[in-house]
Amino acid sequence: MQWRLLAPFIAPKFRFPNKVAVTVIGHNAIIRQASFPLSEIVVENLPSVDAAQEVFLAIKRGMLIASINLSCGIRIADEVAILDAVTPLPGQDERPFICPQDRSLARLVMKSGPVEFQMSYALPKLIHGLESGARSTSAALALSDQRLALACMLYTDSFFETSPEAQFITLIGVLEVLKEQDPVSQEAEQLIDGWLNEIRQLEPGEAQSLRGRLRSLKHVSIGTGIRRLIYRHLGPERAREVQALYAIRSKLVHEGERPPRLNDDLRQSRYIVRELLAKILSDSERRIGQKDM
Repeated sequence: MQWRLLAPFIAPKFRFPNKVAVTVIGHNAIIRQASFPLSEIVVENLPSVDAAQEVFLAIKRGMLIASINLSCGIRIADEVAILDAVTPLPGQDERPFICPQDRSLARLVMKSGPVEFQMSYALPKLIHGLESGARSTSAALALSDQRLALACMLYTDSFFETSPEAQFITLIGVLEVLKEQDPVSQEAEQLIDGWLNEIRQLEPGEAQSLRGRLRSLKHVSIGTGIRRLIYRHLGPERAREVQALYAIRSKLVHEGERPPRLNDDLRQSRYIVRELLAKILSDSERRIGQKDM
């Protein structure tokens, strides 16, 4: 039996007008346009599933190098599904799969495009938000703060990230931008000043590096700053939730550990960030960096 590999990928800057022939570790392949911005690589007549998996890994490596060389985003899924003659094709168009060569590629469920709102429900909300936001003096005042303006931009951008990991990291980035920047206690600051004096005896380059790191210790940590921000605006329960979400983000970024319930974490982080921004934008008395009177 011979096998076919179909590997969709997302390359927003490319629109392939015709089939493009390529060679992947000795196998002939075709790149063709699917539903833009989705394209796909098809490799046919592979001798075994193992050979198809090897080709898939080679495609992933090649796409990574191409992405770096071109300085553009090319995204392909991490895993490939192995299908027999009767297993339904993946419901997600971007999911790579290996199947028998003579298997029909007709899908039981076809997606015609991105999910759209029901206009009868969404349009009134859009109009209301547009009009009330345009009138809001408190929102105008709040958005004059550069950090809040950046946070709102990141929140919007998070919807355009295609992976849940990127969306989650971007949303936690909103909280990092808005975090409290309180100084540490006077005793801690005096201790840090003592360390700053001691490093003068070091080689200039090393001393400069340590000097910057020590000065950063004069403010509370990022996690503490985020927790205080949420506590001030949304209360202690939300602050505890955000503390857990930030710990998940740290493991994802620093250790590459993907949380087992990432979609739930993403949903919760999006809700909290949305709630926080709405609170700040609706109340000009609670500006970024200000304390309750």
